[in-house]
Amino acid sequence: MSDEVYTHFEVKSRDGICTVRVTSNQIRHPEAAEVFKAELMEVLEREQPRALVIDFEGVNYLGSSIFAVLIAMRGELETRGILYAICGLHPDVELASNIVGLPRLVAMYDDVAAAREAVRQVLERS
Repeated sequence: MSDEVYTHFEVKSRDGICTVRVTSNQIRHPEAAEVFKAELMEVLEREQPRALVIDFEGVNYLGSSIFAVLIAMRGELETRGILYAICGLHPDVELASNIVGLPRLVAMYDDVAAAREAVRQVLERS
């Protein structure tokens, strides 16, 4: 588990799976999205995970800038060979994610337990 303090999330790592639990109930502005991205990159460098799960439970609004970050992260994580999953989307946030095509690019799950189990199974097979 990381002792670092982040602006928008908390981090737990176990068994090669890094779970980022978003603690902000909204990420609206481009500046906030840039902070989110920079801190997420710090986590990747520090934790060196085999998989990343981002848990958005409790988040009721994401601006377009954060969707751009989540889409760009796919390429970064793919380059590093890190599995990537998102979970816990509020219905309104899920609707927006569908509009921007996020589910075509990133594995989506209802909750963190389902996401962690899915990536764990993939990691066991590899």
